[in-house]
Amino acid sequence: MKRLLPDLIGPVTDSLSTLKEGEAIIIGDSIIMASLVTTDRFNPQPSSNDIAYLSEWK
Repeated sequence: MKRLLPDLIGPVTDSLSTLKEGEAIIIGDSIIMASLVTTDRFNPQPSSNDIAYLSEWK
């Protein structure tokens, strides 16, 4: 993902791996400055799960 973004925001993308659940970095032409945002939890929670990456990969 970092290769798709301009070099100017490289330091911002370094923090991608530290984002917690519900956090996002907003970057784009209509955004003056990259912003870290936190979203509210859905109520009720969706009844979905992450896939089992390792077993699916094999």
